[in-house]
Amino acid sequence: MAQQQDNSQTYLVIGGLILVYIAGDKIFKFLGLSKTTEEQIKDQQQQANTAAMLSEQYFDSDYIKQRMDKGYWVKTLTDYGKQKFAETIYNAKGIPYLTNDDEAAVYGVFKAMTAKTQVSQLSGYFFTKYNKDLKAYLQSFLNKDEFGNVVAICQRMIEGISKDKGATWQ
Repeated sequence: MAQQQDNSQTYLVIGGLILVYIAGDKIFKFLGLSKTTEEQIKDQQQQANTAAMLSEQYFDSDYIKQRMDKGYWVKTLTDYGKQKFAETIYNAKGIPYLTNDDEAAVYGVFKAMTAKTQVSQLSGYFFTKYNKDLKAYLQSFLNKDEFGNVVAICQRMIEGISKDKGATWQ
């Protein structure tokens, strides 16, 4: 007759490894050495925002020009609006170690705009007035999460073009 093998030791080792994995994961999360599910989701959203920023070109002043060259009507800012928005963003940067940055003012500017063509127009005006690229300027004082919030606001905007003199906007 054949002898049956005793696998109880193998099962105990596998069970022990599973327990160590589960307990270790909870301990690492408690100590902050491992990311929780919420943190992982937030990181994924941030990465998606950053990827969206790299794929979208509305921070380039040519974005609005390209749409106008194609014969579209485009949403624009008034001269006063461009001036005030640019000034608000420029003044939002604090002095390191002395004053805080005003991220809320930056968010307010982008929430006030409704179209990506307006962002492009503001970018062109900002460069003309301050000789600085708007996107680079924002990234010089906003951290990754804060800049991701700006991108998220922009992603919700319409493109800002119309084929029928502004009766319907895309």
